[in-house]
Amino acid sequence: MKTIIIDENYDGVEKERDYYRINVDIRFPDSHIEIKIPLYSSESIVGKSLIVSDWLNVGKSFEVGESLNVGESLNVGESLKVGESLKVGGWLEVGESLEVGKSLIVGKSLIVGKSLEVGESLEVFGIETTKYAILCISKYQIIMTSTMMKIGCKVYKVEEWANFTDEQIGNMDRHALSWSRKWKKFILAAHENLVEVYGDTKNN
Repeated sequence: MKTIIIDENYDGVEKERDYYRINVDIRFPDSHIEIKIPLYSSESIVGKSLIVSDWLNVGKSFEVGESLNVGESLNVGESLKVGESLKVGGWLEVGESLEVGKSLIVGKSLIVGKSLEVGESLEVFGIETTKYAILCISKYQIIMTSTMMKIGCKVYKVEEWANFTDEQIGNMDRHALSWSRKWKKFILAAHENLVEVYGDTKNN
């Protein structure tokens, strides 16, 4: 398989302070692509497999036929589709839909604007699971497994969320307390439904 190296010498790449920018498509559907610089792409990226050494920000859509491995962070403005596995060391943010054929591993934070579909397993919060739910309610996105829950950028065990005082919640974010008073019971009931559907899987 041909390997395409994207670095500071690649045609169309321009230096922008502490990162690089490219304003044309990177489109090599049958090749392996290695991005060796922190890169902002205003257009689309298509490749068979991809490794990103640092961080990558893609303004439009991003499609990888097989595997995608990102060392730091990945931000995609529109949709992201990966045929097999996706691994991101830091945070992953996708503006619209995220579709992964097999496994998704995210080291820190996962934010998806619309839909999330993973064929086999999802690892987030350091927990590998096939049992998860993702909701977007008002100001915050919620990702829950049967034991853990991420609301916005905060990740805690479900029982911790259930037992936080108003003062503790209020200290998390200036909107958190009013949001919690409106949505807390609903979120906890949604989690109970997740456990009811999938079973009491204490390790997932």
